[in-house]
Amino acid sequence: MNKLKYIYVLLVAAMSIGVVYAINNFEPEIPESLNVVRDTSSNEWYKYPDVGTTHENVVISGSTEGPIELNDKLKEHWYSGIITKIEENKIYFDNEDKIKSYILEVKDDYKFVSLRTNEDIKVKDIKVGYYIDTFSYYNNDVFGIASNIAGEQLRQEIFKNLALNGQNVSGVVASPGVESIDIINSNKAILKVSVQDIYSEYLKNDEIFEFEFMLNDKTEIKSKSGLAYSIDTINHALHDFVDLRIDQNTINDERPVLTGFYSSDS
Repeated sequence: MNKLKYIYVLLVAAMSIGVVYAINNFEPEIPESLNVVRDTSSNEWYKYPDVGTTHENVVISGSTEGPIELNDKLKEHWYSGIITKIEENKIYFDNEDKIKSYILEVKDDYKFVSLRTNEDIKVKDIKVGYYIDTFSYYNNDVFGIASNIAGEQLRQEIFKNLALNGQNVSGVVASPGVESIDIINSNKAILKVSVQDIYSEYLKNDEIFEFEFMLNDKTEIKSKSGLAYSIDTINHALHDFVDLRIDQNTINDERPVLTGFYSSDS
């Protein structure tokens, strides 16, 4: 009899645990026509408008969150994304995941520069579809813009980015990949690299451009492993991403001369 009693108690306990688990994991069945999904990070339910409407997402369990004003938040973090609207002195943009929208109110002392070339950009030349980076988080009142361009225009800006020799206001530079190295002799080699725009993922541009450079007996050659240290050994860096230093006096040459070639052995 005692054994039956214990079995009964265990069954009741198991059933109670099952009920609690079912309640905690219950999710109501929502008809597809309502376009409702759940944000698992906040446990809130969102209703998305029908296709063709331009209204913001509506939070059923709370109030609608509009674009975030950034001017008083610029020292808390840096923000970036694609510009969706420019209205008077305000720039609207979405973050990379298109989850949040921001508003930057342009002040008279704000400075805008090209993320690729470091050249100054006038506010009137900023367009919808461009990429913006509010890295004034560490660079007071300076904002970066990557124009949404392609073809020869983009090629020229990427080359200018390489020619900055790492001195880019955003701290981000292109990483060329080595395509080939033609060793002429111990004092001369031709390097071919391929480069994709740093912001290609955001601007939806998959163009890849090739550039050729000349290495000579004065080119400093280094690699993290130490295997590439001269023209004769540079093939050890054939499959690596590299950091290049371009002689500014040769940037208009067919094959600009490199003063430095550095490989991380990636």
